[in-house]
Amino acid sequence: MHHTDSQGMNAGKKIWQIPIHGKTSFVWWIVIAAIFSFQPAGSFAKLPRAKPEKVGMSSHHLRYIKEAMDEAIQNKKAPGGVVIVLRNGHIVYRSAFGLKALEPEPEAISIDTMYDMASLTKVVTTTSMIMLLVQDGKLRLDDPVSQFIPEYTGADKDKTTLRHLLTHTSGLPPFKRYFEQFPEGDARQKIVADICETTLRTKLGEQFIYSDLGFILLGEIIERVTKMGLGEVAVQRLFQPLGMKDTMFNPPEARKPRCAPTEKRDGKFLRGEVHDGNAWVQNGVSGHAGLFSTADDLAIFCQMLLNGGRHEKRVILSPLTVKAMTSPQINANDEVRGLGWDIKSRYSYLRGDLFSKESYGHTGWTGTSLWLSPRDKCAIILLTNRNHPDGKGDVKRLRAIISNIVASSIIK
Repeated sequence: MHHTDSQGMNAGKKIWQIPIHGKTSFVWWIVIAAIFSFQPAGSFAKLPRAKPEKVGMSSHHLRYIKEAMDEAIQNKKAPGGVVIVLRNGHIVYRSAFGLKALEPEPEAISIDTMYDMASLTKVVTTTSMIMLLVQDGKLRLDDPVSQFIPEYTGADKDKTTLRHLLTHTSGLPPFKRYFEQFPEGDARQKIVADICETTLRTKLGEQFIYSDLGFILLGEIIERVTKMGLGEVAVQRLFQPLGMKDTMFNPPEARKPRCAPTEKRDGKFLRGEVHDGNAWVQNGVSGHAGLFSTADDLAIFCQMLLNGGRHEKRVILSPLTVKAMTSPQINANDEVRGLGWDIKSRYSYLRGDLFSKESYGHTGWTGTSLWLSPRDKCAIILLTNRNHPDGKGDVKRLRAIISNIVASSIIK
């Protein structure tokens, strides 16, 4: 069930009892979703809202986002989704589309729907935590992995650094089916031991190979250095200071109704339980996947990066830290990566055709993505559960189209 990147508001009983049949049912549910996704203007106090024209954007042009989302939903590319656009420190666009769930019965979406972030975990949690520890003097990017995981030895592994893992140039393979190898769960240490024994695909630093395995090691290093669980330390050091109250691993039962379901495991749709099999057998917490969040929370995170690491009056990451993360660190066969973040690679199609090569972002396999353009002081958050109900949805083209719409909405 694992795949690598290629790409609670409750309705009342009376509404759920509306008799809808045939072709009209989809239209009815879109209407219901629109009603329930409405949020009062002051309901998200975290970031100020501005009319697009106030920050040099065209509201007339941004309306094409709705057309793009509606078309993708009609074509079954995703059940629904949430889009937020930021410019100059303000939310200029914030809307939910379609449905949260299609099966076993349709459910209305809401702005605060929680999504399985999949590989956005790598940049939102793991990269950020590594850089916080670099700031604290606990780590250096050029420290060898073996300094923290002594069993990571042999061949080029002795020379592998944290920088190699963050830039996906360690030579580790992309993925292994650990959820089949260790189906009993609680498998972190078994997985780490296996990665330490895994043969490298290429020589160290020679090639960009997007690797979940490298980020599993980074998550383990964070835990060994902090002596805390990855989820726990991320809440303490990152999510709580930012006010990201809906960002966490393993959402509690009370929040699961707000979570967008993904595919089935053991005959039951996953809801608030990580879709990624390798994170699942690590008790839902891993450096490569497992995080859940909302578009509003990610808007705060993205604005912090656009602010050079500052949130309100608090410095979360230093300006030089943010610059290092989001500037080219490697150029391997014309694939350019920052630390964790994607700049120009086979995965950066979501930039679209108009944003500059200085912009950056990341995707998650479940249908989530972030793209940020510091030059334009702009960010796009797109969250979908495109793999619900059967894994056949595809939002690759949608991501690029929305980026093009937003970029061409910038008029000054």
